[in-house]
Amino acid sequence: MRLEVFIFGAEDGAVAYPNTDARYFESMFYQTPDIKRVPILDVRLRLIDGRCFTDYTLLLYGLTATIGRPDAHIGITYRLEGYVDKCTHIYHFLMNEFSGKVDGVVVNRDRFIKPISDFKELPQVLEQRFASCFDDQDITPIISSQKADSRIIPYNPKDIDDAEIKRRVFAREVIRISDSYPSRELLAMQERQTKMKTKYAKEIEETEARVKTQAQERINSLQTQIDRLAEEKKRIITSKESSDATIQEIRKLLQLSPSAAVTLSKEELFKPQDIASNAKGLHRQTHLLSRPALQVGLLLISCVVSLLTLLFVSGIIASSSSSHTKSASPTPTEHVQDSTKSASISTPQ
Repeated sequence: MRLEVFIFGAEDGAVAYPNTDARYFESMFYQTPDIKRVPILDVRLRLIDGRCFTDYTLLLYGLTATIGRPDAHIGITYRLEGYVDKCTHIYHFLMNEFSGKVDGVVVNRDRFIKPISDFKELPQVLEQRFASCFDDQDITPIISSQKADSRIIPYNPKDIDDAEIKRRVFAREVIRISDSYPSRELLAMQERQTKMKTKYAKEIEETEARVKTQAQERINSLQTQIDRLAEEKKRIITSKESSDATIQEIRKLLQLSPSAAVTLSKEELFKPQDIASNAKGLHRQTHLLSRPALQVGLLLISCVVSLLTLLFVSGIIASSSSSHTKSASPTPTEHVQDSTKSASISTPQ
């Protein structure tokens, strides 16, 4: 088992101990990720001079340097010529090493206590501790393709699957394990919540659309009724104006004088057929009119004229009888004859 430990970081400038691979550490881990002040275990294969190694790197970002510079970081890499089968074991081992040898000694989770240069001998101590916890039986030879995969696969410690991670590492994928990454259980719950929100949002949207459609249909129906009422109102107003005109015409006809309205002679008044003919003439004039109200009015006028004519005839008859009585007193015989004639005249009617 071949093992080499490095301590590196950007505190007062980029440093690495030992410095045999300082440029690699500076270029690979200098960029600050989104996770700060929480340890991250980075697991990846490294090909050096035709030999394949596994780098187990514990990283801590978002620190304040001893000189006050922000966004400093520290890293500890265990470079092993082989692969630890139990990723769960190596993760907990490295976290324990960080808590006992780094946290509270070199850093205190948010700032450097001392510069990295004060801990040049720390890699040798960490190598000895690793050798006391792992042996060759825990290490598997690396079988990997030569093509590197730049994908970074995040894991929460709760989701560590030794076989799955080993397969991904040998496929040259980069594994990062941290408590800051959501667990699969949390991701599944978030996915369910997202689906539920999407479902409810869709139902709400459909309900809103249905309500809007129904409301619009109701508005259209009410608008149609309003239009009909407006047309009916217009028709009523027009009918009222027509009725008012008809009433004015009737009033004008009623204001005519009897001498102008009735021009029949005394003899014609005694002829019932002429009275009927006059009524028929008025009815015929009424029939020619198109307005129902005017027809009714003229019919009334016809009746009134007929009634006035009858009254007028009755008055003339009464007046004639009175004048005959005053002019000569008939003898009983003449009286009888006149009565007989009168009776004979009235009988055919």
